[in-house]
Amino acid sequence: MNITNQKTKVMKTQILGLFILTIIFLSSCSKDEALISSDANDLFAVRSNGNDMLVKVVGNTESKVIILFVHGGPGEGSWIFEKNIEQLKTHYAIALWDQGNSGSTQGNNSGVFTVERYLDDLGKVVKVLKTRYDDGFKFYLMGHSCGGGFSAAYLAEANNQDDFQGFINIDGAHKLKSVKDYQLIELKKRADIEIAKGNTDPIWQEALDFCESHNEITTIADFSALSLLCGDATAKIDSVNLFTLIDPTTFFGNYSFFSYLSNWSSLWAKEDYLKEIFWETDYSDKLSQITIPTVAIWGGFDVNCSKQLMGEDYINLVGSSDKTLVICEHSGHYPFVTEPVEFTNAVVFFIERTK
Repeated sequence: MNITNQKTKVMKTQILGLFILTIIFLSSCSKDEALISSDANDLFAVRSNGNDMLVKVVGNTESKVIILFVHGGPGEGSWIFEKNIEQLKTHYAIALWDQGNSGSTQGNNSGVFTVERYLDDLGKVVKVLKTRYDDGFKFYLMGHSCGGGFSAAYLAEANNQDDFQGFINIDGAHKLKSVKDYQLIELKKRADIEIAKGNTDPIWQEALDFCESHNEITTIADFSALSLLCGDATAKIDSVNLFTLIDPTTFFGNYSFFSYLSNWSSLWAKEDYLKEIFWETDYSDKLSQITIPTVAIWGGFDVNCSKQLMGEDYINLVGSSDKTLVICEHSGHYPFVTEPVEFTNAVVFFIERTK
């Protein structure tokens, strides 16, 4: 009986010792060591303003460089970018953030929608990322379309740009209230060019008729129709590489197609919010406050967000002394889709010389 009790005590002591050693071992591994990988897939949510916003850090965290991607739309989600960054992921880590009421984010679809709220959400995502990954990491902000405009506004506030080594602006709209006007200009110009070339595709006459019947865009419905027409027309330009944005396989796994549709329809039903963005918002006067290194990567045939009226204007206004405009000559609004090699090369060149 005593022998049994002694054996039991020894076993308990051994188990306790093993448990303590395990805790010590796990504690000795920093939180960052657990997240370091050449092919990371770190999925978490950031709660803000009634939403649990999905953030997924993918790619090469061993590089100690994280690019925070701010998608456009609004409401588009990060899925288009995610499925086109296989090359970029081998170089760096990318933090894919689905904004409030976008993509796979869950939560309150009936709350107040404002631009200020989205900038607040972005700030919280930045804080969580910098807490989750230690000071050895270097961060870059990357924004596409209206996400490029929101990113520029965020960087211009307080000391926000101190958190980043640089800013990568992809076909971004800093003059959001002018997007619809510039789309009318660019679409009509392209339609005139294509028709003059003898292009008989009916989309060009449809585009011309739309532009000539709309001296200005005054409703959300007309703006939505114009933006979609710009996208469809871009796909018909011979110089633009063939591309497909919608791929059903994208919506399997962590990404919920039904969540995307629900969020998109909810967001685009908020006319007050959309009018705040596309009829009132212009960040032109804030760009001079951005002093960190900046590269703007633009599709040479972007009908949705004009290279000349938006891209060149951005470069002229931004305050950084280190600023470059890179043109992807066979792309429209999504150069990371249509020219992934050229896009990746431009990003890698920029980061390697500024990190």
